[in-house]
Amino acid sequence: SILDATPDLVSMTDTRGMLLYCNPAGRRALGIGLDEDISGIASSEFQSPRDFDRMLTEILPAVMRDGYWSGETCMRAR
Repeated sequence: SILDATPDLVSMTDTRGMLLYCNPAGRRALGIGLDEDISGIASSEFQSPRDFDRMLTEILPAVMRDGYWSGETCMRAR
């Protein structure tokens, strides 16, 4: 419930970059409906090319190595 209440975008993806969770503030920021099924949405749809490359070279390797990654990326709405 804390993640649902925060005004910041919070999301989780699987190792393929597919959205598993996106909180209400994130959905509003990205243009995803609050009731919209996100199971088929790739996070790359909302990333700049620079941050998509960063996802491949920095973020995913950290997740695979450490089990998590925490930081900021630049996102864009639909």
